[in-house]
Amino acid sequence: MRTVAAILESAAHILETKGFDGYNTNAIAARAGASIGSVYQYFGSKDGITMALIAAAAENLVAAISFAATLGDPNAALDAMISAAVDHQLRRPQLAQLLDLEEQRLYRSAVRNEVVAGRLHLEVVKVVEKIYGPRQELPIICADVVIITRALCDATGERRGDSRVALQGRIRKAIHGYLREQLGTAMKA
Repeated sequence: MRTVAAILESAAHILETKGFDGYNTNAIAARAGASIGSVYQYFGSKDGITMALIAAAAENLVAAISFAATLGDPNAALDAMISAAVDHQLRRPQLAQLLDLEEQRLYRSAVRNEVVAGRLHLEVVKVVEKIYGPRQELPIICADVVIITRALCDATGERRGDSRVALQGRIRKAIHGYLREQLGTAMKA
């Protein structure tokens, strides 16, 4: 639907350019060229719009991570997953940072957040298992991998100015070093 897409893109633009101060349904409707009634018809509230933005961003990330996981070389797949996470954070860093804040507020105990995190985690486990073989401790170690990646992406998003290449390099070193420390030498393919 064009109206829904226009509302979501307008909301994203306002968050990016004006932050929370300018983020309200009237401003979103005006920028989208939609009536305030249409905004409430499709989303119910400003939080509903924000949740839709968070959901769309999460689905895009899951799709990119899932695609990366299909690469034949598991080391290339892991690197592509890192690249997807970096792209997710740095494509629109201001928006990503504000959505991260709102995600914590809106999804503090929500099931949806757990489902997305679970899907990401499973993809990481599948790829790391191809590199190191099946291990009992993989679920915990891969949860750490996701946390490390997100923490480095978030910190870079807050700092702004770091390049994608530099961030990807730092994350690759951190992840590969952590995996070697925890799991030892990779299996021969």
